[in-house]
Amino acid sequence: MRFRVNTTLKNPLPTESARGKRYNPVLAQLEKLTGAMKEIGDKYNVSTSQIGIAWAIAKGTIPIIGATKEQHAIEAAEAAKIQLTIDDVKYLEELADNIGVDTRGEWEQSME
Repeated sequence: MRFRVNTTLKNPLPTESARGKRYNPVLAQLEKLTGAMKEIGDKYNVSTSQIGIAWAIAKGTIPIIGATKEQHAIEAAEAAKIQLTIDDVKYLEELADNIGVDTRGEWEQSME
């Protein structure tokens, strides 16, 4: 996921930024998914962003994570320890499929 976790309809990205142009129009749909990620994160006592990382790992990928602060790197490393259940992954996959939003860049391939 390529947007700040605290990005919401009430707190969108800067309108004129490339990310704002790409994500602000679909924030309502994305909030459904990030809301589910927060619920799962609460279950594991971890952050929403850590669930995103754990989800990518559960799909057999090695996510490339940007970190601008030490805490970001620590949180990402801790995310690698999270073992999502098959049901967690299935739930997130179904939600992602149903919201109909593809946030991949042109250079990214499908994870299917």
